[in-house]
Amino acid sequence: MEMDLAQKNKILQEMSSLDGLTKISNHRTLVEHLKACISDAVRTGSPMSIAIFDIDDFKKVNDTRGHVFGDQVLARVAAIINGSIRGADLAGRYGGEEFMVLFPDTGLEQAAKVSERIRQVIADYAFEEGMRVTVSGGVKQYTGETPAELIHAADIRLYQAKKNGKNQIVF
Repeated sequence: MEMDLAQKNKILQEMSSLDGLTKISNHRTLVEHLKACISDAVRTGSPMSIAIFDIDDFKKVNDTRGHVFGDQVLARVAAIINGSIRGADLAGRYGGEEFMVLFPDTGLEQAAKVSERIRQVIADYAFEEGMRVTVSGGVKQYTGETPAELIHAADIRLYQAKKNGKNQIVF
């Protein structure tokens, strides 16, 4: 049975907005939604925050266990992040082993609390043969920056978490 045009369009929409490996939003979709979230925050005066997570020592995972296993780790981490947020939030793969979460109507303290919970669930998850991974994260509340500046500010916090010893959230 052939698909109708509406079904084909739905598949194309998903393919263009989702990351093929992790099945969560891709970079382009994240940035588009970030711009919309900032516009909403400006219009309503409500808070808005973002978090950026990076899998610690991910190169070692690929080097020791192979890229197929690395892909499984990426997909599982994405599923954990996506399963740990509200329906109003948006998780996506920002690039490589980096993930971003957009928290509309959310201040820094609450976004940091959710991010810490995500960090803990990932650290506690046992992959095959008991292997574990950790993530570091940076959280930033919107305070008038451009989207690029907001991402950069969260990224600075992420790199501070890495510098401080990894497996932690800086906000």
